[in-house]
Amino acid sequence: MQLDAVAAAVLAAPARLRGSRLVCIDGRAGAGKTVLAADLADVCASAGPVTLLHMDDLYEGWSGLSTVADVVCDQLIEPWSDDRPGALASWDWHSRRRLPAVPVARTPLILLEGVGSWSLRYRDRVSLLVWVECDEQTRRGRAIERDGAEFAEHWDGWAADEDVVHARERTQALADLVVDTTAQRTAPLP
Repeated sequence: MQLDAVAAAVLAAPARLRGSRLVCIDGRAGAGKTVLAADLADVCASAGPVTLLHMDDLYEGWSGLSTVADVVCDQLIEPWSDDRPGALASWDWHSRRRLPAVPVARTPLILLEGVGSWSLRYRDRVSLLVWVECDEQTRRGRAIERDGAEFAEHWDGWAADEDVVHARERTQALADLVVDTTAQRTAPLP
C-alpha cells in the first residue's frame, strides 16, 4: 500500500476522540512503523496540526510492553476523552525512571506509533489501526542497525512479549489497513 493511499485513509477516518482522529500504527519491532508514521505526519500536516507520539518513549524499559497500554490510556486517552490535555511522563531508558510529565494537547490528528500502540481498552476512540509488517530477518536487521547491540541481546524476550501483547489485543486481526514494508527504505523522507 502506497503512502498516499494510507494518508487518504487516515484523513477519511472518523474522528472518535472528541473531534480528533487517533491513528495507531502498530506491528513488530523493526517493521517500519516509525518511518511510516513520520512520513504520514509530513503528508497529513497539510490538512491541519498533527501530533506524533512514539511508544518507545513510554515503555518502562525492556519489560514494559505488557503494561504500556495502561500508560497510554491513563496519561493520554482518558484525559483527552474528558477534554483535558494529556500529560506524558516519558521513560528515561538510561536512568530507568519516569521523567516529569509534560502536557500533550489533543490535536485534530494524533499518530500513536509503536509496538503496543493499539489496545482493546481504548478501541472505541481509535479512528484507524494500521498494522505494519515485514519479514523477520529484515525486521531484526533494521532494529539492530537502529538500536545496536543492546537490542540484539533483548530481541528474543521482546519478540515473546510482542507475541503475548498482539495475541491479547488481536492487533493484526483487527487492523483496518496492512502495510508491508519489506521492500521499502528504512529512513523517513527528507
